[in-house]
Amino acid sequence: MRHKVAFFYILTKFILFYVLFLVFFSFLFCYFWVPMLVGYLDKDFFASMMNTNPENIS
Repeated sequence: MRHKVAFFYILTKFILFYVLFLVFFSFLFCYFWVPMLVGYLDKDFFASMMNTNPENIS
């Protein structure tokens, strides 16, 4: 019984760590790599994303 409890404890710890890891990396990917890629491919779109005012885009 004790062995089973320890196993489930390790499993939940591992799942929690994995989920946090995934969330962190998806956050990094979405907020840093996607805008960089989009900005590299389409500079006007990146400028419009960074600047909400359309008049100020040169």
